[in-house]
Amino acid sequence: MLTEIGTLSVILTFLWFLVYWIFGGVVFSVISFVRPGKMKRVRFSCLYTIISGLAGYMAARLGIFWAASATGEVPEASSVGEAVVVIGGLGFVGILLGLIAGFIGTFLAGWVIMLLSRSKDATWYDRGKESTEDDR
Repeated sequence: MLTEIGTLSVILTFLWFLVYWIFGGVVFSVISFVRPGKMKRVRFSCLYTIISGLAGYMAARLGIFWAASATGEVPEASSVGEAVVVIGGLGFVGILLGLIAGFIGTFLAGWVIMLLSRSKDATWYDRGKESTEDDR
């Protein structure tokens, strides 16, 4: 059974990573366009990718733990399909709570990363506009 739960954990980790990375990336790109100030986008995207992966792993493990706690103990299953049905069916709320906890974690970590990725230097686009204005 532990092998099936490990496989379920890997599948959920990859799925949650994609969810956090795509939806969180969209949210923070909109925030970076609306928010005044310059940001080092490469630094932010690299750090956010790492945070999304870690949050996906932790959310999957936490969700499976809560789902197993809801069923009383780790139920017996002989295949990955049975493990998905047993853990997912009986502990669906626990898995969703893990997903929500990961969303909260990535959102808070995203704000911290945005603060760390501030830039005081002018972008290449802004530097080009300054030199054009000086030439006039």
